[in-house]
Amino acid sequence: NTFGDVAENDNLAYFNSELNFSIAINMGNFSERYRVYSGAEWSIEVIKE
Repeated sequence: NTFGDVAENDNLAYFNSELNFSIAINMGNFSERYRVYSGAEWSIEVIKE
């Protein structure tokens, strides 16, 4: 997905310019909303619903 594919304030997952898997909120701040920050100790689990 790209930011243009989702509505404003929707979450999306994408590969950034360094080809790292990233998650974001279109026109928002994912870190503030979910109170998560960068660091080596973080991991995420993606579950298909």
